Amino acid sequence: MASKSTAATGRGATAPTATDATAGTRTSPAKKELARAFSRLRLLLLSFSFMYCLNKAYRIRMFSVQLYGYIIHEFDPWFNYRAAEYMSAHGWSAFFSWFDYMSWYPLGRPVGTTTYPGLQLTAVAIHRALAAAGVPMSLNNVCVLIP
Repeated sequence: MASKSTAATGRGATAPTATDATAGTRTSPAKKELARAFSRLRLLLLSFSFMYCLNKAYRIRMFSVQLYGYIIHEFDPWFNYRAAEYMSAHGWSAFFSWFDYMSWYPLGRPVGTTTYPGLQLTAVAIHRALAAAGVPMSLNNVCVLIP
């Protein structure tokens, strides 16, 4: 006589069905190896795609530097360069109390309260780190190379 649970469901003990908890969890070693191979291939393709995009972004960013040299283009980057130069020469606290009479002529501009200093801080930090490492690069060239 069959057990009570087997008789109630109407199936044998060795034939798993789709309603069993263990159904579909067994995969062959070949399928597992194929899944691992596709996983590695996917990771490799994603890595190459990412590196390709980084290379293209770098080339686009450096196009004007390769074509024209280390020149700051437009007006806003010139102000950011002047602000970075001021921060490098006078320090952090003087930068935030700096009133620039050359900007917004004839009124002037309170730079410390009207600008976001992230670009200037980054440029000065990179310039000082390169100088500490013995790499001679002007602050102008650093400002050209960072976006």
